[in-house]
Amino acid sequence: MIPYLLLPLIAGLLTFLSKSATQHFSAARSTESKPVVIASPGRFTPWDWLALAALITFSGARYMVGTDFAMYYRRFLALNPASWADELAVSPQEVGYTALSLAIRSFTDEPALLFWIIAVLTVTPVYIVLHRFSQNLPLAILLYILLAQYLIPLNLVRQGVAISFVFFAVAFLSSSKWKFFLGATIAILFHASAILILAVMIFSRDVRPTAKKIGVLVAIATLGAIAVLQIDFFAQMASLLNPRYETYLVENRAGLGTYFVIGAKLALALVVVWIINRTSHVERFSFFMPLSVAFLILGTASIPLARLEYYFGIFAALVIPNVLSRLRNPAPLTLAICLASSAFFVFWLLNYGGLLPYRWE
Repeated sequence: MIPYLLLPLIAGLLTFLSKSATQHFSAARSTESKPVVIASPGRFTPWDWLALAALITFSGARYMVGTDFAMYYRRFLALNPASWADELAVSPQEVGYTALSLAIRSFTDEPALLFWIIAVLTVTPVYIVLHRFSQNLPLAILLYILLAQYLIPLNLVRQGVAISFVFFAVAFLSSSKWKFFLGATIAILFHASAILILAVMIFSRDVRPTAKKIGVLVAIATLGAIAVLQIDFFAQMASLLNPRYETYLVENRAGLGTYFVIGAKLALALVVVWIINRTSHVERFSFFMPLSVAFLILGTASIPLARLEYYFGIFAALVIPNVLSRLRNPAPLTLAICLASSAFFVFWLLNYGGLLPYRWE
């Protein structure tokens, strides 16, 4: 577990140094006519590149870590790059992932390269968004790791890529349409579930979360979970996205760990609502936090539905630091959230399969 515990410390330190360098540049610019450029606000500093490299390396260098690793390892070796059409036709995975695997397989038989590229695709979009839009990058990166969003692609390779690019697409929707369409396209090519999620996010990204709305969402999700247990209709609908999803709905139910995660994320959503009420400032994407709770509740009836929560849960790393920045004295609450998130991180490592021990080749 030690490598996992060192990672947030290293990433947090490097992003803190990046923030300090940027602030130093801003201060110098206000006092000197020709300042020495250490770091321009909005641009990556050397510390950012080091932090990004550390996060990519930890994910990309792993070996037999994560429940899906062995399956993707074997399927990569079984691919025949001489017959793309046949492989794409019979592959149970989405076309984006299969095409990427075939492209890599065309010039190497080493599966490690696939996992390095997946690491780049999952970490880089998230870092770009947090660097661009977060009011507190070190805290945002810490929460990205400690709330286990960084760990999810270690177990869910294809969906991990889709989550990162949905995050990228929706974050840039208002400021850059081409970035939105690029991110959305890549996400859909890697996981069909991204289609539904993008539609929900586009229409809910500016909704103000309130305690009443959270209560309504919880009630609706609870009724939805009961309805999912009447499986025939929902299994047929899931099969339209991917035939394998029908089997998932029938065979999988969430365990006790999901209830713990529901409680933790519900508490965070209520904290965000409290801050919004206190500061009278509505942070964009904050409604995604109660939506993540709703999908977790649905997930008590079906694990695939619980996995849809990850698309919404990643926005906590962006929303929480930004709403905290509105408080006059955010330090006590920030410390409390960091401590609680650290406990959540350890719980996740101990209870979600295939992450321990960390190994590399």
